[in-house]
Amino acid sequence: VLREYLHKEFSAADYSSIPGGYNLERAIDDFVFLCFFVGNDFLPHIPALEIRDGAIDMLIFAYKQLIPRLGGYLTDAGRVHLPRTEVLLREVSAYEDEIFERRRKRDEGRERNDAARKAAASYAASGQVPSSGFGSLYPPRDNTQKQLHDSIKAFSALPAGEQP
Repeated sequence: VLREYLHKEFSAADYSSIPGGYNLERAIDDFVFLCFFVGNDFLPHIPALEIRDGAIDMLIFAYKQLIPRLGGYLTDAGRVHLPRTEVLLREVSAYEDEIFERRRKRDEGRERNDAARKAAASYAASGQVPSSGFGSLYPPRDNTQKQLHDSIKAFSALPAGEQP
């Protein structure tokens, strides 16, 4: 299934500048090479490239856009073509500032949400809900509403035979 997906994804690019044109095996080799940039258990990732931020999709997009200008694949029989790889990495580096800015905003949002969750848990544990914080399930009552509430509560507490 992955092979079919990669064929569909990579065959859509323009390989006319590459001698021999499109070759699925070579495209898969390049895909595996691209995946090393997002790291694994043994190699660290490039700081701007994290899987959770869509790094693989971004690398595939950049690769497909650049393949007509590269004049060939990034890899050949297990060897990396460094000048072509440099072109790709320069393209990716153009997006680094945007990536880091988005990540910073996301992390700040998470920190705010975590702080709000902690505050809510603290208030729930203390049994109080501040009116300015998260509001109240029950709005404030005037004296008439309180008397009615107390009457209903007293009525519901009466045994069934004693209710009017």
